[in-house]
Formats: sequence, structure tokens, C-alpha cells
Amino acid sequence: MFRWYKEASVCYTYLADVKHSSLSTIESQIAESRWYEGGWTLQELIAPENVIFYSENWFQIGTKLQLSALISNITGIEETYLDNSNTQNASIAQRMSWAANRKSNSIE
Repeated sequence: MFRWYKEASVCYTYLADVKHSSLSTIESQIAESRWYEGGWTLQELIAPENVIFYSENWFQIGTKLQLSALISNITGIEETYLDNSNTQNASIAQRMSWAANRKSNSIE
């Protein structure tokens, strides 16, 4: 699946629990979104070069590049890995820490 996302032209990310509002309010909502808890969403975030985030009413919030500082603060993934997806330079410990607090229905 990682390769599938990596080869995608764009990945649309729907944050169903984020309402469109002022920028300061939307940033806190993004930080609290359940989307970041999902085990499968890690590859959706890291692999594609172009990710566009949308709120519950399909208002475009921004791109992965535009939101990279916020996403880095939320996930603990350094911006350099969000910008160019070169995760091979990250240590195994770093990569495992990115997945540590995520939830999955399947045993990994």
C-alpha cells in the first residue's frame, strides 16, 4: 500500500471531525482529529508527495506542505520526512515512534 500511495498524484484526506472555522480554531481541531490515530493513515500521510486536507464540509484546509509544521507537531514526524518522504534516512526507532500511538483493527 505504501508504494500505491507513493505513486498517487494526490491523496485527499477527509477530516470528518474538523469543522471549518477561524484558522486558530481549525488548527486545534486538526490537532485533535481522530484521523491521526489510525494505523493505516501513517502511510497516507508519509508516502504521497501531494496530500490535500479537507474539513467535514469538504472545505479545503490546506496541503501537507502548507500544514507540515502543524502536522510535525501533532505526529512527531520531522518536517523533512513530510516534505520529501525520504523515510529511509529515519532510524528504525524514529519510524516505530511514528506508529506507536496509532490504533489498528488488524494485528500488525
